Amino acid sequence: MSLLGDLEEADQNVVNEGHKKADTITSVAELPDLDHFMEAYCRVLGEFKEAMKKPLYGTAAFINDMHSQLKELTTTYSSYTTTPNSPGPEED
Repeated sequence: MSLLGDLEEADQNVVNEGHKKADTITSVAELPDLDHFMEAYCRVLGEFKEAMKKPLYGTAAFINDMHSQLKELTTTYSSYTTTPNSPGPEED
């Protein structure tokens, strides 16, 4: 028998085994352990998502505060340097 024939035979055996296993389990509803696992898994993913959001919200608030402060500083400095008759920065 050739190598190609061996591969085809092995492939057919895998397909046949898959069909036998599929016939023994008719629906996922018959697997209560799987249901419990999936419920717990989804709950943990939801908690993980919320835990990941908290630091992001804090980081975003910090960046927004820094942006506001820098904007205020640049606006204040800009109005200070463009006001007529105001003393400018001292030069050496």
